[in-house]
Formats: sequence, structure tokens, C-alpha cells
Amino acid sequence: MTNSDLAFDGTLAYAGNSRGFRVLDISEAENPVALSDFVCNGSQGDVSVYGGLLFRSVDTHQSSTACTSVNVTASTPGLTGTALTGPRPAYRARPRDRAG
Repeated sequence: MTNSDLAFDGTLAYAGNSRGFRVLDISEAENPVALSDFVCNGSQGDVSVYGGLLFRSVDTHQSSTACTSVNVTASTPGLTGTALTGPRPAYRARPRDRAG
């Protein structure tokens, strides 16, 4: 698993990966500490943080809006929304767009 997409908010970093994202405490830049891993399927996702929410773009088609969804070929990629409630985020939604 590669944490390749990063978003920053204060002393926290959010690293997107193929299974969701990882929350890191970067208050000591030389010694980052992993606080939690948030698992939500959707292939490699780009992460963005805004107003206490983390948005993760999902570039692989999913079977449902749940984090437990599986990759499929006959659906639409999209976004997931996660409330940043401290180091243990809370899943909000994977909204459907007009195409899916």
C-alpha cells in the first residue's frame, strides 16, 4: 500500500492510499506518528481537506455508496466525504452523481 496523495491541516497530514487514508501527526516533522488508518474502498484516491471534512476522489467504479463496496465495471466513480472528528474520522457519504 502506497500513501501517495497528501492533504494537510495544522499538525495533521492525511495520506490517501488504495484502501482509504491514513491520519498522521506531523507536529514533529522529523518524527511523524501514524494516528489511525481509515478504511474505505475506492482505489487510489486524491485527498483534500476543507472545513473539518476530508474529500477523497475515487477513480474506480464502486458497487454501492458504502465503504465496504467493491470495484465493478458498470458504475460511476465519484467522491467520499469524511468528517474529521479528531484522529478517528467518521465516514459521511459517497454521494451519487447524475451519471451514477
